[in-house]
Amino acid sequence: DDGTKIVNFPKLHIFNAKNKDYVTDGKFKKMVRVAKEMRSIMECCYRSAREISSFEIESLLYNVPDKVYAKYSHYYAFIFNEVVSYLYSNLHNVKYFNEVNDIKPLCLDPSREKVLQSFISDLKKFYEYDLTEA
Repeated sequence: DDGTKIVNFPKLHIFNAKNKDYVTDGKFKKMVRVAKEMRSIMECCYRSAREISSFEIESLLYNVPDKVYAKYSHYYAFIFNEVVSYLYSNLHNVKYFNEVNDIKPLCLDPSREKVLQSFISDLKKFYEYDLTEA
């Protein structure tokens, strides 16, 4: 709207997301849907959930190594826990993560890095509570 040029790579984004989903035997997209649903539930109580975009959630999960998705075959609660644990143990590396297009850095703006880190921390707390209550 303000005339600022936006550069993105939608075809590469789609290709990389489909490839990641294929390599992870369909788990990548399932875990992205779970993370987005968790964010939706968290929005009432966590500021970070209101500040993070769907695009950023997908990009965070894209940066999780394929082997993390492969640890369990069909126990999605365990897979999601592994994904969140990986992200949490790599909070300091978020600044090096890329968007799903694998070209642009996810955190061009340093303030976004703090939002992503806060969301990961809040998601871990929220999901651990959810697991213990189940």
